[in-house]
Amino acid sequence: GSGGSVNSMQVINTFRDKMERQLNEFNTSSKTEIKISISLAELTKMVDSMEEKSKITMDVMKYIVYEQVEEINEEWVAAKEPGEFMDEALIAVYKTGYAPAEVLEDLNKGELPDEVKQQNRAMREAMEKEEKKKLKMIHEQNQKKLGFEGSSALNTAKRDRRSIEEIQKDMEGGEKRSRVG
Repeated sequence: GSGGSVNSMQVINTFRDKMERQLNEFNTSSKTEIKISISLAELTKMVDSMEEKSKITMDVMKYIVYEQVEEINEEWVAAKEPGEFMDEALIAVYKTGYAPAEVLEDLNKGELPDEVKQQNRAMREAMEKEEKKKLKMIHEQNQKKLGFEGSSALNTAKRDRRSIEEIQKDMEGGEKRSRVG
């Protein structure tokens, strides 16, 4: 190719500029989410030296995305989508209030670098309180349903604590549910 080889710093700076542009456009658009794709193969194809290539890691690139998101709006949520490939990633960025509950759930499990976690924590805690209330209600409704139809072996008329615990045990035995709360 023409243009010769580039080093890791150039790649990283170019990527950062591109992210800044993309996220600024997103910021002024009416869209509520944007998907940012990172492909290490794509990013390193102009880099000849193995040593320079090795500095362009997924962690660095993800960090740049999170950092740029942060600079534009601290309340946005950026979350890496699950993918099969180590050298490719899709990061979904949501404007304030538009991140789906399951994305927030995953963030709580801690996929992100500490810096990002700290930045997101305050906002999440507020949302979590609401979310927990909702989830608790849903959970309780589900428990009630289970209490009535879940297992005919249980005496549903006598719905005491133990029967609910037994139901939970049954559920856990049957399939590993990630319990909420």
